[in-house]
Amino acid sequence: MILITVYGLDQFVTGNYSKENTKGLAQLFEVKEEEIVFYSPNSFVFQRGVEQSSWEAIVRVACDHKYEKIAKQVADYFAKTMTGFCINVFVQFEYFHGEVFEYVNEKYPRFLEEKNMVNVETPNTEDIDITDENE
Repeated sequence: MILITVYGLDQFVTGNYSKENTKGLAQLFEVKEEEIVFYSPNSFVFQRGVEQSSWEAIVRVACDHKYEKIAKQVADYFAKTMTGFCINVFVQFEYFHGEVFEYVNEKYPRFLEEKNMVNVETPNTEDIDITDENE
């Protein structure tokens, strides 16, 4: 798994970015798209007390050390593709040098996707009479 953590961007912006760029990143890493996972914590970036969110994005890529040779290509990819979301991008790589374990429940799809999600519509409450009958 390649875990990409994005600090300093709105979570929905990061979600949209991941939707548009997972395929390109998977091609760079030469892995299946399912191996690319984004994490977007509710976070802010500060510099000398001034909030920098959407100005300075910090991207941390956690992956196996075998990908060290393509780090510059991946960093360049982020620099090019994040320009619509932020002004500056700082990319840091953290490499796994040991065993990594992942457990997947085979009874369910690997990840939620638009095609396997259930959409629940909320009722239109404007048409509901909420007056108390005892009045």
